[in-house]
Amino acid sequence: RCREQSPRPNFIVLLGERYGWRPLPDTVLESVCLQMEKDMSKENQSLFTQWYELDENQLPEAVWRLKSREGRFIDYSTYEETVQKPLVAFFTKWAADNLPDPDDKTNSSDPLALQRLKMERSATEQEIHAGAFSVADAHEHVFSFFRDMPGCPSTNKKYIDEDDKPGQKLRSHLKKFL
Repeated sequence: RCREQSPRPNFIVLLGERYGWRPLPDTVLESVCLQMEKDMSKENQSLFTQWYELDENQLPEAVWRLKSREGRFIDYSTYEETVQKPLVAFFTKWAADNLPDPDDKTNSSDPLALQRLKMERSATEQEIHAGAFSVADAHEHVFSFFRDMPGCPSTNKKYIDEDDKPGQKLRSHLKKFL
């Protein structure tokens, strides 16, 4: 809607040294789930079936849909430690090893590449993908700004990710793309 109604620029990216939160995917394609379950530990299979339910009404393919948090999992720290971290760790590695790269232009509309995007990338990168990487004329109306904090005290780690490889890859991809 912004591209249709607003003058340029209409998408601005602001990135620092934090890659961002990796959410669980809201949906997992049934075909992906069938491939994935072969590689899942029993613990991860149990978590997956506890937190995802099959939606056969989705077209063109059924999906497993993430359920809402309830009970003791309303507390985010409980949810994060017992559900989110183990599933995100598994999804991230599995998707990178088994699904097409969403950064490859030939995969821009491939449902499996888009599934990988949801499974391994941060919420911020998913938004950037939708607002910049999947738009043909992005170089004309998308701006990106990067912040570096070289003097940030080493004791203040909440502002800098320990492993910034995904963030560096994202910044590099944005610079090349735009």
